[in-house]
Amino acid sequence: MKTRAIAIICAALAMSGCATVSYKTTGFDVLRPADYTLPAWADTVLMVNNVINPVCNDSTVPVGDAGFERNMETYMRSVSTAMFREMAANFNESGYMHLRYMPQPQRLTGQLIDSLLKGHPHTVLLSLDNLECNSALRVSGGVMNEGDEIWGCLDIVSRTTSHLSLIASPYSRTGLNERTDTLIFSSCGPTTAEVVKGFPILMTRYREQGRETGHQYAASLLPTWQRVYRSLYVTNTQDMRAAATWVDKNDWEEAKSLWGSIYDGKSKTAEKVRAAINMATAFEREDEPVEASLWASKALDLIEKADSKTANVLDLEKARAERMFEYLLERAKEKKALDKQMN
Repeated sequence: MKTRAIAIICAALAMSGCATVSYKTTGFDVLRPADYTLPAWADTVLMVNNVINPVCNDSTVPVGDAGFERNMETYMRSVSTAMFREMAANFNESGYMHLRYMPQPQRLTGQLIDSLLKGHPHTVLLSLDNLECNSALRVSGGVMNEGDEIWGCLDIVSRTTSHLSLIASPYSRTGLNERTDTLIFSSCGPTTAEVVKGFPILMTRYREQGRETGHQYAASLLPTWQRVYRSLYVTNTQDMRAAATWVDKNDWEEAKSLWGSIYDGKSKTAEKVRAAINMATAFEREDEPVEASLWASKALDLIEKADSKTANVLDLEKARAERMFEYLLERAKEKKALDKQMN
C-alpha cells in the first residue's frame, strides 16, 4: 500500500511538471563600480594635505601631558601620511588609476590649484580638507578596584573624522561624503600597568587609524571585486543533469546550450522556467546583466501564461525570477557607471 501511494505521488508530481529538484551552488566575482566616478580624461590623482590645523581630542593621554601637546602635530601628520600611503597602495595595485601624494600640508589656494593642474596634465586633485581624531577609554570587561590596582579589560575607542574633495579644475570642486572611521584597541591585565602595556604606542595607533581611513576612501573611489554565490536548478531530466555536469567542468557554453534547448523544446513549463533562470544566472556570471534580465523576464512570462495548477507549483521560482529581474536592472545601471570608470 505504501509503495502504491509513493508511486501515485511521484506520478502526480511528474504530471504537474514538478520534477525532483535540487540545487547546485556556483560562485563568481562581480566588479562593482566605485561610489564616485573620476573624470574619464584623468589617469593620475594627486592627493594634497590641505589641513593646516588638525584637531585631536585624546582623553587617553593624561591632561597636561607636555610631550603629547608638543608632538601632537607630528602624531596628526602621521595619520594623514599613513592615510595617503594606504590610498596610493590601493590605487596603484588596482591598475585603474595612479595616485601620488604630497603629505606636507599645503594651503590650497586658487593659485596653487591652477599651478598643480597645469603642471600635471591628465591629473585631478584630491584635497584632504578636514582631519580630526577623537580617542577615549572604555570599560569592556569586569574592572574591579583592589587597593590602588585595577584588573580587567579596557578599550581605547579611536575615531578619525575626515573629509576629501575632488578638484578637476580651478572651478570644479566636488565634496566626498565625510567619513568617521572607528578602531577599537583592547587590553586586559591583572594590574593597571599590564593593561596600559597592552595598548599600542600613540604613533602606532595613529598610523593604524590613518591606514584604515585611507583604505576605506580608496574603496569608495575604485571599482572593487565582490564574490557572489548563486543556485542553479538541477532536475532529474537528462538534459538538466548533463548541463550540471558541464558546469562542474566549467564549460558554461555547453551548459547554456542545453538550457536553451530545454527552453525552446517540448519540455514541461516548470522545466523551461528553471532552465530560463539558470540562463539568467549564466549571463549574470558573464557580466551581461541586460541579457540576463531578459532570461529572468522569459521565466516570468512562462509562469504568467501557465495554468493555475502549474503556476502554484512555481511560486518559489516566480519570487526568485522577480528578485533577479529587479536586481539585474540595477546591475545594468551599475555597468554603465562601471564602463565610464574603466575607460
